[in-house]
Amino acid sequence: MRSLEEALFLENPTALWIFDFSEKSKKILDSQAIKDQLPQIHIKTANLLDVNPATLRLYEADTLEEIKEHMHQIIPFEAYDDLLKAAQAIMTVGENNEIETVNYTVKGNRLDILLKFIVVSDDLSKVILSTIDISRYKNLLRENMILARLPEANPNIVITMTCESSVTYINASGRKVLEALGEDRNEGVFKIMPPEFRQTICKDCLRNNSFAHKYKANNRDYLMNVQPFDNENQCMITISDVTEFVSLKEEKELLANVFQISNQPIIITDSSGIILKTNPALNAMYSCNQMDLIGKKTNFLNPGRQAYNDLGYSDEDYDALFKGLWDAITNPDIGFWDGVLINKDIRNNLIWVRLIISGVDYKEGKPSYYIAMPVDISKTIEKTTQSKIELYRTIAALAEMRDNETGNHMKRVGLFSKWLASEYGMNRKYCNDLEIFAPLHDIGKVGITDLILLAKRKLTAEEFEIIKNHTTFGGRILNNKEELLMAAEIANYHHEKYNGSGYPEGKIGEDIPLSARITAIADVYDALRSKRPYKEPWSHEAAVHEISSHSGTHFDPELIVVFNKIENKFKDIYKSLNDDIITL
Repeated sequence: MRSLEEALFLENPTALWIFDFSEKSKKILDSQAIKDQLPQIHIKTANLLDVNPATLRLYEADTLEEIKEHMHQIIPFEAYDDLLKAAQAIMTVGENNEIETVNYTVKGNRLDILLKFIVVSDDLSKVILSTIDISRYKNLLRENMILARLPEANPNIVITMTCESSVTYINASGRKVLEALGEDRNEGVFKIMPPEFRQTICKDCLRNNSFAHKYKANNRDYLMNVQPFDNENQCMITISDVTEFVSLKEEKELLANVFQISNQPIIITDSSGIILKTNPALNAMYSCNQMDLIGKKTNFLNPGRQAYNDLGYSDEDYDALFKGLWDAITNPDIGFWDGVLINKDIRNNLIWVRLIISGVDYKEGKPSYYIAMPVDISKTIEKTTQSKIELYRTIAALAEMRDNETGNHMKRVGLFSKWLASEYGMNRKYCNDLEIFAPLHDIGKVGITDLILLAKRKLTAEEFEIIKNHTTFGGRILNNKEELLMAAEIANYHHEKYNGSGYPEGKIGEDIPLSARITAIADVYDALRSKRPYKEPWSHEAAVHEISSHSGTHFDPELIVVFNKIENKFKDIYKSLNDDIITL
């Protein structure tokens, strides 16, 4: 029959360890030679005598030997110093000791635990270590800590108030407004509330139903949401400035609950970027439900490097963008990042996102969590881009009016250039930009007199020298404007030749910008095919032969190879453009 001591040890639901901290073990642990070595050496010196079945279950081990073999894994580096100090306190003072620390199972699962050392024998030949799993308790604390920080991160004003009109809390947004008004907390909040708040709204509150109220104060429109606390003599009030959105229906639905009911998409991750929580607004933005995202890393929403490349980001731009983000949010002196990213939803549709992301609960210089608030700006980006395209096309049309004999020349040059760039392997944004900017190649002709530009004869040598100036005129018009860099390159250099015999600068080979080298082929093809006062139109075959014969002299030989592959597309575009513009 087992002894009572043995039964209590084996059947105890608490994980128990038995160590020998006698004089021999003490000398080993106190040895300076051992202290100078790696922490794993310390762990191996600990004289573990036995563990009970509850310990094996908690640490996912089958035998005592397996526990001993994985001691260096069970006790991580960051927990070792506290554990060693506790053990040394027992050996020097002989008293029980208790600490909270982190362990891992032999399978690598994290455990938040409470350790208690119990001295059993005076000679320390037997010390029992009890291990209580407090992981669930710790997780609840961490979750509550995140939720407690949400009101401070809320861009709306959040107030808690007793039924006696005493303010018990006001968040950072509210404090900022009061500071601007020069008011204190207790009376100042009523300056940003509706005048009838005390007399009507607060008086009529039934203390069990939330309600919303729209009003004006300080020449601003506000939406106030009041949420009484159950069985308490106070409520939470959320005040949202809806001046810019007063006509929108959504303003009636803005609620005090910052996370679950907020119209602002919110996502919470751990320190490694694994998604812990999302709110309904976030799920709607990405066309998913919460379970589609929980447990995944945030890069699940990243469409990848190629998608960024297609939209004009270089590999260097891509790397710098995300390095800047992580450098900012992992730095406790900065702690947040505000910028534009490209995301994808669950259906792989691209979303342009204005993202504000903040680190939360910095420990030892590292954040424990991140709170991110993305805003979908896709429609704004699309509208802005379309407005710019229309502006550039208008400018091109103005230039075309000066040289109306060319008809649709500029539009065809844009399409020829786009197809050539696409087949050459350039990204989608580059090709789209080329379609927009190649038609501006002759914008400099606005600086050429009509007597020369509209002459219905072959130009004299002197007149040709004058008309050549349209390249530099165009470059000057478009230069020093970052968004028009490609257009300036094309206007300035589309008459350069690969062998250096062109104008205006005699550039050679790849010193000529790629956009200008592509436009040169498109421009010459269309010029050969078009009727001019001084010449008849060439056939497609004759134009292709002429252009190909100047590979390596006038034109980039690599681009000529591509041109010959898609020459029929040039033929189709030229034939069809009079009615409808062909697009990729």
